[in-house]
Amino acid sequence: MKIRYGHGIKRNPLAVLLTPLARLVYKIVVPILQLQVGVVLVGLYILKTLLHPIYALFQKTPAFPWLLEKLTVHRGWVVLFVCLPLSFLYDLFYTFRNWYYSTFLATPELHEDRVRYVQEQVRKWDLDGRKKPMCTARAEWLTMSPRTATFKKDCNRIDLNGLRDILEIDLQRRTIRLEPLVDMGQITRHLLPLGHALKIMVEMEDLTIGGLVMGLGESLNSLNPTNTHIQPLIQAHEFSHLQQLLGRYGS
Repeated sequence: MKIRYGHGIKRNPLAVLLTPLARLVYKIVVPILQLQVGVVLVGLYILKTLLHPIYALFQKTPAFPWLLEKLTVHRGWVVLFVCLPLSFLYDLFYTFRNWYYSTFLATPELHEDRVRYVQEQVRKWDLDGRKKPMCTARAEWLTMSPRTATFKKDCNRIDLNGLRDILEIDLQRRTIRLEPLVDMGQITRHLLPLGHALKIMVEMEDLTIGGLVMGLGESLNSLNPTNTHIQPLIQAHEFSHLQQLLGRYGS
């Protein structure tokens, strides 16, 4: 059995009815939120610029090492009352965002159009003489790393943000075809109702399939194949049109 999303698959009738309204709301609300976030970031930058001299002076006072030691010794309270609530709110927001996208905004039938858009960007980079290295346009803070990546500032960014849909699941061959920004949580939520799961599973559901294939070095857990209720899906890391996307940009 082969499931091709966006090609005749039955959807919830209520979701189908609300999709035009949901997409209209998305087009109106997102620019407003982006503007507000931009204003907040500018405000934070101005605040940081104004407070930096005060902070530099505070570092030279005896109170700074004392405060640093207290925060280190009592870091459990900092995690409990600051990090955990913020992390919970962040996770809550992205859970709603992922549900909203998969219910109303997913368009796997437009995969070929998205591939062509990426091709156009790569061809333009090639015609311009490849003056800068090429990288993805994904925000640096979204990387699963404690370091702050800055290399993208000097690169030609290729927008892949539209490539986040599951395209096809072949239950007979136990393969899944998807776009690179699909994350492990999204895959799991699609496979479990079908009685399947990835044979090799990563602990963090925010990791994308593109990052796992290109990033390397991530620890994995293997699903016990003797489980009769959940069948392992072996071929999970299949990029559609990878050669077409990257290997033929100059044609």
